[in-house]
Amino acid sequence: MRQLLLAIGAFLASSLAVAEEDTWYLDLPISQVSLEAPDGGLPPENLEPLLKNQQGEQLQARAVRDDLAMLYGTGLFSEVEAHVRPWVGFDDEGDPRDEVWLIYRVIASTVIADWEILGNENISGRELTLAAGIALGDRFLMEQDASKLVLAMQSAYAKKGYPAAQVDLSSTALGEGQIRLEIAVDEGPPRILEQLELAQSPAFSNWRMRRILLRAGLERGAPFTVEHMEAGREALEQAHRDKGWLEARVNAVLGAKNVRQVTLLIEAGPKVRFVSKVEDMDVDALREALGVRGDDRLRSTDLEDGRERIEESLRKQGWAEAEVQLVVTETDSQKRIEVSAERGPSYRVSELLFEGAGVFTADFLDSAIREASPEVLARGRVTEEEIDAAREAIVDLYEARGYLQVHIRATLRQTERTDEEVQHSLLFRIDEGPLATLTTLEFEGLVEDLQEEATAIQADLVGRVVDHGKLEAAIASLIETHREWGYLGARAKIRMVLNPDGDQAAVQVVLEAGEQVILRYVLVRGNRKTLRHIIEESVLMEVGSPISPSLLGETRRQLYDLDLFSTVELRLEGEEPSFRDLIVQVREKPSLAIELGGGVATDLGVRSFSRVIR
Repeated sequence: MRQLLLAIGAFLASSLAVAEEDTWYLDLPISQVSLEAPDGGLPPENLEPLLKNQQGEQLQARAVRDDLAMLYGTGLFSEVEAHVRPWVGFDDEGDPRDEVWLIYRVIASTVIADWEILGNENISGRELTLAAGIALGDRFLMEQDASKLVLAMQSAYAKKGYPAAQVDLSSTALGEGQIRLEIAVDEGPPRILEQLELAQSPAFSNWRMRRILLRAGLERGAPFTVEHMEAGREALEQAHRDKGWLEARVNAVLGAKNVRQVTLLIEAGPKVRFVSKVEDMDVDALREALGVRGDDRLRSTDLEDGRERIEESLRKQGWAEAEVQLVVTETDSQKRIEVSAERGPSYRVSELLFEGAGVFTADFLDSAIREASPEVLARGRVTEEEIDAAREAIVDLYEARGYLQVHIRATLRQTERTDEEVQHSLLFRIDEGPLATLTTLEFEGLVEDLQEEATAIQADLVGRVVDHGKLEAAIASLIETHREWGYLGARAKIRMVLNPDGDQAAVQVVLEAGEQVILRYVLVRGNRKTLRHIIEESVLMEVGSPISPSLLGETRRQLYDLDLFSTVELRLEGEEPSFRDLIVQVREKPSLAIELGGGVATDLGVRSFSRVIR
């Protein structure tokens, strides 16, 4: 990035020898734009269509900055500079005029072709390269990336308990922009845990706690880090919670005078015991209902929140008068949490009644309500929430049939009460209203080429009973067609107006298509062994055509079907509203396979073979 900033700064400062004044070249017509690589290394792709400064346009400093950032951002170049030369061109009438020749001079990036790591005995080379975030084919600039690699590898050693590890990096040029990294590691002495002190705990013996810490990576006589201390602390704290000490706290501290001594302080608190006196709810179900998890400390607010959830759950099941009590008693060694519930009588519905229904039969509406509320009304229970849900379900049925002014009121009447049950009848009073016909269907903002499809929708729906489902499906299809044609941000607003009598409906659909997005360029990245044209042949869109979401998905599928790549990422990039560049980022699968086999033959005895194939 340093080279990019220097290039931009140099351009803005106009330190060009040909300049008579600082900004002589601004706003002059561009005669031509070219990319130059003095040392070679221009990619096979033509990057010029990606530039904002184009031939025939006026030179703008902001556009130059954007072009420099774009070229550097491709990852193909280590340095990018902009140069302007005076030029003579001709206007539309053939008269000569001052123009400029804009040159972007680039230096190809160096990429990692190979590496060797020496001196690493306690951390594998794979772990070190993963920590450094490097891979074969990655751009690597020694002046800016070397320090990051060294720090990342030293940090990996520090996490393993080797705080004094040193990493030296050098490189060898292999030609054609490729380099080989030589990494020399001096691991240094590890930080050894000399003393491990444990406080007493009512939950575990000292020996048992040391076993828990050992599994977490904290062992006397072994290398250790702050991460090991934290892992051991968490493991010991979790072990206490698993045993029932849900309020346990464990702290791990280094010795004040000896940084190789770790002391674990334990505040176990009382052991927590749950007692369920709620019918059909065992202790495990009670803990789950209270929201008490084994991986978190128990807080008093958790218990009260859980009590309210249990009470709400019982009321939703039909015990409308349910009350849940929570009693906590505590001694020095134990905390007892007892939960009980007074359910009260079960609220039941004995009959469903319908008044004013003419379009649907009572049996049909009864079935619809039971389907809308399978866990409550269908089982003879009743709650206010489920009554509202049933009423909305009936309204949807009527509106789907074209009765857009239907009004439904639900009334719950108590018919009998005992200590165990309260029986109700549920009455739905229905005012069906008139049947509405779709008189007009207008489209606003429709793309001209889709007028024929809109006309077909109008012919299918206008003059018939309003069908909400069919109308919404037709509009959704219209929007999807817009998006397939490159109007990626297309959306619609539907406005329906009923006449005073409620028997005629006028619908206006306002489509906001936005700008059509055209594919400007396809850039392939990450391929080192796969030929570019193989990838390009799987791209189902052509440059200059609208971007189609379905074709993007099919392109991704075809690239995976090649069985050459472990990952395929397609990104649309670009700031201009009408154009996007498609970045095809691939990660190739390993190219070597090892085949092993063997057998026994009467004449040859035991035979084995191995083969490495590319």
